Amino acid sequence: MTIFRKWVLGAGIFNLVAASPLAMPFSFRDYLALLDTLNSNLGWGGRTLTPPSDPFGMLAVNTAGLALALVGAMLIYASANLEERVGIPLLNAIARLVFTGLVVYYVLTADLARVILLIALVDAVIAFVFLSLFISAPKRCDRVI
Repeated sequence: MTIFRKWVLGAGIFNLVAASPLAMPFSFRDYLALLDTLNSNLGWGGRTLTPPSDPFGMLAVNTAGLALALVGAMLIYASANLEERVGIPLLNAIARLVFTGLVVYYVLTADLARVILLIALVDAVIAFVFLSLFISAPKRCDRVI
């Protein structure tokens, strides 16, 4: 298995594990509480991560978790035949960098809990690895994009 394929598979598994609790109505509150406790114990600051109490807010969190878990499944799918599906991790890298920018924005403007920066850092590392491995990949991947 190539390094690129391992990274794509690992990122897919990361997404599934990290996002699945957000997708479920019975687990997203506990997951946010866990992240908030971690943030407090580390003394990183920022506002408390408070789960939404209105139905639309809860649905939005569950939908975001479901979408992120789906992205994880798509990356796992792409890793099985990366030469034909290299566009999936490339687009994922771009989305991860946009997410990182959004996190930094909300940390600076809305005092978002700093533990979310840890998730954004992981996403940024994955994005840069994907982009660097894509750039160094053999030219046969170019036909997929």
